[in-house]
Amino acid sequence: MPHSILDVLNDLISTCRDSQEGFSKAVKGVHSDALRRLFMDIFEERGRFVTELQEHVRRLGGNAADRPHGSGPLRKGWAELETNIRPKDDSTFLSNCLEGEQLTMNHYETALAREDTDGAVRPTLEQQSRRIRGTLEELRSRQTEHQHA
Repeated sequence: MPHSILDVLNDLISTCRDSQEGFSKAVKGVHSDALRRLFMDIFEERGRFVTELQEHVRRLGGNAADRPHGSGPLRKGWAELETNIRPKDDSTFLSNCLEGEQLTMNHYETALAREDTDGAVRPTLEQQSRRIRGTLEELRSRQTEHQHA
């Protein structure tokens, strides 16, 4: 468990980079143009999240993380996406992205549960968390559509 707010923010930076990496892989492998656009939008949004989080780290006097986690349980959904990038159907891409993004949400929930996550940082985390929750809903909706198609 991270010890300081800087550790929490750097964990979220790496988490968002993991998400970016996963969606980048999905963009390259997915067949649907609509899903490709959705995944690219999410990839770009996670990049904006990284920038916002890095600004908080710098403002607090820390050094911002500059790479993804690279391994461990967080990457499970994203790693499975990478393992079998082709050939896959779009439903499988959606499932892998959903699993990876749920892990992203878990990190945000942990960060927001901390008592020291307040001040200027909390509103940013709450806003990003709402966007991730929206992404999860969108992915679930798309997954349902693909299952019934």
